[in-house]
Amino acid sequence: MPRSRDFIDAHWFYSSDEDSESLRFSNEHAINFFLHGRALLFISWREKMANSSNINLFRGLHDISPSNSEENEVMLSTFEVDESLEKIFNDSFYERQENNIRTLHMRPDVVSTYRTPGVFKFRRRTSMEPRIDYFNHYPVPDHIIQDFLSLLNKRDLCSAMRTCRRFAMLASSSNQWKATDLGGKTISDAGLVSILNRRSSVIRLCASQVTIFRSRLMPQLMLQSPLLLTHLDLSGTMFDDPSLLVSILHSCNQLRCLSLENQKINDIICHLISKNRMMAFLDLSMTTGISSSGAEAICESCRGLRELNVSWSSINFAAVQMFCAKLPPSLTALNMAGTLDKSAITDVSVGKLVKSCPNLRDLDLSDNNEITEVSLIAITKELRSLEILSLNRCYSINPVHFCTHCKTIRSLNIHGCVVGERIESMAMSLPHTQINKNLLNYTAKAAGPAHSTRIWGQRVSDLY
Repeated sequence: MPRSRDFIDAHWFYSSDEDSESLRFSNEHAINFFLHGRALLFISWREKMANSSNINLFRGLHDISPSNSEENEVMLSTFEVDESLEKIFNDSFYERQENNIRTLHMRPDVVSTYRTPGVFKFRRRTSMEPRIDYFNHYPVPDHIIQDFLSLLNKRDLCSAMRTCRRFAMLASSSNQWKATDLGGKTISDAGLVSILNRRSSVIRLCASQVTIFRSRLMPQLMLQSPLLLTHLDLSGTMFDDPSLLVSILHSCNQLRCLSLENQKINDIICHLISKNRMMAFLDLSMTTGISSSGAEAICESCRGLRELNVSWSSINFAAVQMFCAKLPPSLTALNMAGTLDKSAITDVSVGKLVKSCPNLRDLDLSDNNEITEVSLIAITKELRSLEILSLNRCYSINPVHFCTHCKTIRSLNIHGCVVGERIESMAMSLPHTQINKNLLNYTAKAAGPAHSTRIWGQRVSDLY
């Protein structure tokens, strides 16, 4: 806010030589001119005045008599602004200006104003009807509002939450938040916690980035425990704060499907996973930090596990032996391809595996060079329900044994083991077996090649 003298110095008045008389104002006009701010129109003339040669500069008022009712003309002449005139401006003009500015910053009353769609400005209602807030005068039941909110997608739902507190409360408990797709997005940790607290059960965070958000104006949100999550896809998710992953898993005890692909985990995370005894699909591919104690906790607690993927993870020999010996018999699909320790899976490990998991239908042990035809014979003999077998790049197995022991297998993937004309001759020896038809393995994966809008069969994308 400028000072009074700055205000008076900014309002200069001039008269050119072309005019026969100087500027003259009546008492009342002069008072109104200054006190009601009409001199603001002349601020833009300062440059013109500075460059003018034949002008008479005047400032201030002289002999102003507000009580005089007659229109006594006064001439604007040069004089020093005294304290009394400065006090007039301080007490009258600036008070009104501050009140006007304060009024402009106030939120308009929804009863007396309305906002034109597509226009930022608010307009005051011109109707003479009594001011009634019909939203409160005729209360709408909560379930009616929730029915309308259930027809919105996530973006429109967030816009509705910003209108009023009641909409924010009702929209946060809407069924639309049960399945949320945040794949490939950047979201703050506070925003993720807010979504998790909205009773979400299916969340996709594939290839997302969770940043750290801290604000003094907004208190830190806490995760509600326990969460209602049943399907959680964190494959390729980047956490700026790794402790948030631990906090999320600590609040979950009803998970059925979980993907931690390409995450750094430890024994603490493995024990938190083991709390979810209803776990059916678990993807730990390309993870680091799985030890034998963590593998034991998962195998002993998750006895209803149906699909497990630990391909290309940094599991050592002890962890592999623990998985092979203690995996539950309910397991139907297993992918242990390409362990970083190439000597971890041997014929002895495969012998333990086929005895602990006799109901396997899909088995992938590719890129394990220690496996020989001994493992192939044990697999085809013990696993009566096996339909898909993948032994890609297992160069220690003689291709002749595939023709001898794989006649009951529906799909056989041996990329790199047999090439050229031998594949055609093998196809003639195995007429009921498809050879090298599957290039990728989707064991325990959240989304297959044909389901970009679903994870583990649950729809996560909005209808529009």
